[in-house]
Amino acid sequence: MSTYLYSHPTCLEHDPGTMHPECPARLEAVLSGLEDERFRYLKRYEAPKIELSLVEVVHKPYYIENI
Repeated sequence: MSTYLYSHPTCLEHDPGTMHPECPARLEAVLSGLEDERFRYLKRYEAPKIELSLVEVVHKPYYIENI
């Protein structure tokens, strides 16, 4: 069984503010930790840009508008 990691460099630009646990430094720490030899078989891919219509398949319109 393979494990896949999808990420994109622009994810490091997302900053939801100081009161939120998600931040560029946290993502950098996770990605850095995944560089360890134990994760050598992790399949890494750059996340592709998708059409909004695909997001709408799994999220309600009000949720998408909020974001």
